[in-house]
This record gives sequence, C-alpha cells and structure tokens, in this order.
Amino acid sequence: MEFTVVPSPDAITHDEFTTALDEYPRLIDSMSNNSKRPAKYSQKTLQQLVEYRYTQAPAAFSPTAASPQEMTLEDVRCLVEWKLRHGKFRPMLLGLAGSNNPKLARRTIAAAIRNYRASSDVDAALAALAKLRGIGPATASLLLSVHDPERVIFFSDEAFLWLCGDSLRERGTSKKAQRKKKQMTIKYNKEEYAMLRRNMENLTKRLGVGATDVEKVAYVLMKRQAAADAEKAAEAAKEAAEAAKQAAEAAEKEGEEEDEEEEDEEEEDEEEEEGTLKLAKDKKPVKSTKKSKDAELPRQISKSKETPPKRKTVPAEEETAASTKRAKRAKK
Repeated sequence: MEFTVVPSPDAITHDEFTTALDEYPRLIDSMSNNSKRPAKYSQKTLQQLVEYRYTQAPAAFSPTAASPQEMTLEDVRCLVEWKLRHGKFRPMLLGLAGSNNPKLARRTIAAAIRNYRASSDVDAALAALAKLRGIGPATASLLLSVHDPERVIFFSDEAFLWLCGDSLRERGTSKKAQRKKKQMTIKYNKEEYAMLRRNMENLTKRLGVGATDVEKVAYVLMKRQAAADAEKAAEAAKEAAEAAKQAAEAAEKEGEEEDEEEEDEEEEDEEEEEGTLKLAKDKKPVKSTKKSKDAELPRQISKSKETPPKRKTVPAEEETAASTKRAKRAKK
C-alpha cells in the first residue's frame, strides 16, 4: 500500500501549494462533522471560528482595514478558542486568557501594535503581548498575525513541524539529546519562532504567497501526514496481528502433533508391556534334575553325619555258639 509523501517547503511547487490551500476548507468541514468535542465555551462551530480567525479579525485589525479597530478581551477569547479547537485542546488556557482585566488587556494590546507599526520589531511586540495572563509566545504570535496577516505567521505546531521539521529531527538525534533521552518537542521560544519566520519568508518569496496561506497549507499537509502515518501504523498493526495469529496457529498445531506423538508412544509402551506380561505368563518353568540331585546330596551327607548307623543286636546264646565255631575252625 502506498502512503502520502508530504512535499518539503524547499521542494513544493506552486501547483502543489495551491492544491493544499484549496483543500483547507474541506478539511475543516470534515473535522467539524467528525468532532466529538462539545462546545464548552460558546455555541460557535469550528467553521465560524475559522471564519473569524482568517476573515473577520484581519478585516478588523490589519493595516489594510478601512478603519482599524482596537482588539478587545472578547476578541482575544475568540481567537484563543479558535486556537484550542483548531489545534491542541488546553482547557485551562481560555480561562487564563479570559481572566485578564478587559481595560488593561485592551491598552496592552494597543500599545504593542502601535510600537510594532512604528518599528516592525516582531520580538518586541511578542514580548509586550506575552505580559497578559495566559498569553504565551504561540498565542502572542496569533494576536500579532491578525494585525499583519501577510507577514506574521502563527506559531502553530503544524507550521513549525513542516517548515522546521528537519532542524527538530536533527536536535532529537543529537548525542546530547540521546544522552538526556529528550524527545523531539517544540520549545515555543524566541529562537524557534525566529527560525519559523525565516523559513516562512523564504517560501513566501519563492512562491509569492502570504503568511496565513503558508499556515493553512502547513496545517493541511501535516494532517495529511498524520492520516498517512495512522494508516501505515494500522496496516503494520494488522500485519503484526496476522503474523501473531499464524504463529499461534502454528504453535497450536505443533503442540497437537507433539501430543499425538506422545499418545502413540504411550500406546506402544502399553502394548509392549502387555506383550511382555503375556509372554512371562505363558512360559512354563523348567526344573533342573542335576541341580536337584546336587542339592539332595549335601542333605544326605549331612543326615549321615548327624545320625550314626544302628548296630544289629545279637542274642548272647547265638553269640557264644558263633564264637565256639570260630574257635574250632581256627584249630583246624
């Protein structure tokens, strides 16, 4: 099975970029229809939040607006909600951002944008916006982006992974990272955002596109890559499960064969034992005559030794007559 290969920022063509950009609305519709996350903070759909982020907010706050407005705390809440619904959901973030004093938030944002208009210093603007509670580097870049959508990119995971993925992978495979067992994670610091901006500017100059267009394309490509990775993982899991099933069946079959062999051997042993017993039963014992005689002789000898032979008793008269006859024969 073939899996999607995401083109790199350096190799993507204008046609590929445009195709991915056109795919963004369809992706949002699909995500909104398949979303199981309830609208906890408002009744706005993901499509409505996307419309606000990319159309309504830039129209209200960008330099090209007919009458640029100052951003309020409610605008901040709406953008933060888009960020949470569009990317990683961090439920505490919206509460923190909404806990700012409305007047203080408005003055802080207005001052940061005013200084940015005068100096084009992105880092200074982000630092000023990050003074608000719940506003980190990524959210600060979002607030600045709607004020300058052509040049400022939102510090999203998808944008960084696509535009700076090689650097992230190199950092994860370094000896120091391996020694400390660090994962390839985004740090969301000033250095990483500077890298993201440089790579974004190289792409916008090469293809003649805007920063928010790059942001959308990165989102589409990374979602496409995630879907391909999930499909690949599912295919690998399926193959592993099939291999495990075959191995289990083979082991079971081998066990059955071994059991059959053991049963056959037991039957053979039983038959052999029965045959031996039958043969021993049918065989008649043969007496040895010589052995019997040899055994009888010692008994006779022993008997003769134990009992002396009895002498024949002769009457006295017969004994005297016999003695007289022997005496007469002797004289002759």
